[in-house]
Amino acid sequence: MVAMKPIHDWVGEPGAVISWHPSRSTLAKVKEAPVSDVPVSYQQAQHLLAYRKHSASGTDMARLNIPSWDIPGRCDVRAMTHVINAYLRRHDTFHSWFEYLPGPDGAAGEIVRHTLTNPRDIKFVATEQGEMTAQQWRDHILATASPWEWDCFHVGVIQRADHFTVYISVDHVHTDAMFMGLAFVEIHMMYNALVEGAAPLKLPEPGSYDTYCREQHEYVSALTTDSPEVAGWIDFLQSSGGSLPTFPLPLGDPSVAYTGDVITLKLLDKDQGDRFGHPATHGSVRRREQQHTLTARRPMPTWINPRAFRQA
Repeated sequence: MVAMKPIHDWVGEPGAVISWHPSRSTLAKVKEAPVSDVPVSYQQAQHLLAYRKHSASGTDMARLNIPSWDIPGRCDVRAMTHVINAYLRRHDTFHSWFEYLPGPDGAAGEIVRHTLTNPRDIKFVATEQGEMTAQQWRDHILATASPWEWDCFHVGVIQRADHFTVYISVDHVHTDAMFMGLAFVEIHMMYNALVEGAAPLKLPEPGSYDTYCREQHEYVSALTTDSPEVAGWIDFLQSSGGSLPTFPLPLGDPSVAYTGDVITLKLLDKDQGDRFGHPATHGSVRRREQQHTLTARRPMPTWINPRAFRQA
């Protein structure tokens, strides 16, 4: 089961917070990282430019993914430090940061990517933040750096008497909800292996976001107005009078900012869910969530929405 809630609804007993952030030497090496020839993905560019627009207008933006889950006992800080550094070095999206270069005479600028040449230069260290209330740890997490800064991600734990809560705060420039589900499984399994005295897990080679960016750029650059993918949209827009369809219900004055909310509805209880799943399971058809079944010993993650009650 996965629960999703606004961060302002994330409450709990106070706890001792430890968070992991880059060392001074890491920040120095990141600052010197050379410009990379890997193009910025379309998603990253839109996100970064949207953040600039929101910052200029003084409005907030939904930009953080914050999964969290509980683990029994006391956190082994040394083991967790190893896991966090191994995770960040393993996934190449965390090796880059972005810079905006203004265009000449007010023309549109460009976004360039800087990338570390050696992932082992990444070293996150644990910092004891002391005892925090729910409001204090929410503020601490929401202070995660902007997507224009390299360290727009960090990991932390909230230690209680008999368990601790792990959270990850990552800007959308590096991740989405699906990616964070895999991050939860990977980090939790790696940590469990170490604290149980086993050897570090031998994980398969990770996918490369750099490779994805190159392939996306090559694909888009090859498109023309005659490409079926483009021609189909042209036909659609022409048949719609030159614009995209609007939402079929009135939404009020679009120039006025509105806040959002998250509503959770129970669609099926346990018995209904079992009956719904039985034909699919026995018909050799798996629902998507069954493809990522977690064993009973693993905790269930909670996704915290940093946006819901803040200005649009």
